[in-house]
Amino acid sequence: MDERQFEIQVDKTTKEEYLQASREMVYDVIPTGVVLVTLVTVCILLLMDEITAVSIVAPYIILVIAILVGLWYVGSQWKKFPQDVQYSYLIDAEGWQLSVGEDYGGSDWDETRKMKERSHVLLFYQRNSNAASSLPKRCLTQEQLEAIRGWYKGSRQAFKAKDKELFQQERQERKANRPRRRW
Repeated sequence: MDERQFEIQVDKTTKEEYLQASREMVYDVIPTGVVLVTLVTVCILLLMDEITAVSIVAPYIILVIAILVGLWYVGSQWKKFPQDVQYSYLIDAEGWQLSVGEDYGGSDWDETRKMKERSHVLLFYQRNSNAASSLPKRCLTQEQLEAIRGWYKGSRQAFKAKDKELFQQERQERKANRPRRRW
């Protein structure tokens, strides 16, 4: 068992780190948006008497505009972001914990849905959340970064097994709670 433990202090968030983390969360909703727009477009086309290029392209143009507005919005929020907030991470082979003042949260590695590594930040996503916790890479040594990558990578098999187990449990609960029909 790896006994290393890292306490990482973050004194402030830079504009580049904030923008990269925020934009990444906007990018995460794009696949869902494309699927929803496609479904809506197909439904609309099925109801229309005449199909035109505008009726096919317009929903996607709206999606692109929504994405651009989202990116603009997160960029405009930098001035309101509390840049001098200090926070810390405690990271070891079991998982990670983020502390901001008296508040804290975190996850075991096998409960971490995904970790994204970008040029300025590491983003940690918990199992049932689309929000990410960001850790500036400038605060990490190369040894710490390699250890975090290893711990995360090593947890993927346990995450998948736990995910499968949770799916089976939910399926059994739905089956047990399904109303029985009488003939």
